[in-house]
Amino acid sequence: MKKGEKKIVFLLTNRKHSGVLKRVESFIESGYDVEIYGFDRGFGKEVASLKDIPIVDLGLVENGKSYWGKLLNAHHIFKNIFRKNSSSTIYYVFSFDFALICLISRKKYIYEIRDLVYGYFSSSIIVNIFKNIDKILIKLSLLTVVLSEGFVEFLYGKKRRENVIVQPNKIHFSFKGKARPVLEFETKNEIVFGFIGALRFPNTIMRFARIIGERFPNHKFLFFGDGIPEYKKMVEELVEKYQNIHFYGSFKNPDDLSSIYSKVDVSLSCYDSDFVNVQYAEPNKLYESIYFYTPIIVSTKTFLGDKVNKLNVGFVIDATLDDEIIKYVNNLSFEEINKIKNNMSTFDAVNLIDDRANVIISRVNQFYNNEK
Repeated sequence: MKKGEKKIVFLLTNRKHSGVLKRVESFIESGYDVEIYGFDRGFGKEVASLKDIPIVDLGLVENGKSYWGKLLNAHHIFKNIFRKNSSSTIYYVFSFDFALICLISRKKYIYEIRDLVYGYFSSSIIVNIFKNIDKILIKLSLLTVVLSEGFVEFLYGKKRRENVIVQPNKIHFSFKGKARPVLEFETKNEIVFGFIGALRFPNTIMRFARIIGERFPNHKFLFFGDGIPEYKKMVEELVEKYQNIHFYGSFKNPDDLSSIYSKVDVSLSCYDSDFVNVQYAEPNKLYESIYFYTPIIVSTKTFLGDKVNKLNVGFVIDATLDDEIIKYVNNLSFEEINKIKNNMSTFDAVNLIDDRANVIISRVNQFYNNEK
């Protein structure tokens, strides 16, 4: 097909989000005519262009601004983008909001569910209203890509929709063909805990770090990542108060991952399981941790916790309670860490690395071929 016949316009909630940029790369390298637009959330590594394609900045989204205000602003901006493109253009969106705008505007769209955004609401009634709307958005999409089997379970139970595919958020395809890091076993008095990613979850992540600072001066806690000012300030306050807590700021994914994981003995991914989204999510940290032989700590009563137990790749704790964290750290030994590392070494690296979204692209190719 000639350039321009297969056109995908990406609408990004955060133009600096390395995970979604991985998906964009796949379509560029598969010969699609690609345009990229994204909002600035105020954090993350700056990306001026991707494969020589500029990422058009749609402006800053202020933290705390009302949900409906953000939605109306995005709708107004997208109308100008829609006008510039033909009716055959497909829009690739990464949020409930953007999918809703495409549906209302009668545009063809691919919907990628990385998070159940409404899963952070405290009201079960509101969550169920949004859940039913989400099922409509999925039904009317050309294709819906879901990053966790748990999300499909939440939405449909045992049922499955033909236009829904699960594409686990594995590590960047640039690792394909590279030698996996050398497995090393250690025995030392100091255990280094690390949080790698967007700063959030004061009730679990910040709590765990505080406990390490207060009760375990023989261990360390390292933060790698960026976040909204409120959470960034919390981390900076912990660093100022405790000598064994350190903050290294934003990093470039995937380039910096090898260096980061080499500094960490155990990776913390204890998100707050009071939220529906956390209960069903399967974050990329699972695959990163296995690939780099770094045991992962996750929350109880979650889809991820069940998977970590099943695969024997980490620890499942209730990080909302000080006593539970203290008990866990007191009982943790390098003998246990090394047993899990050894088990992680049995996983084939090929199964931990993203396949350049071949399944997604083949389905989109099929759509274009049917349109001819």
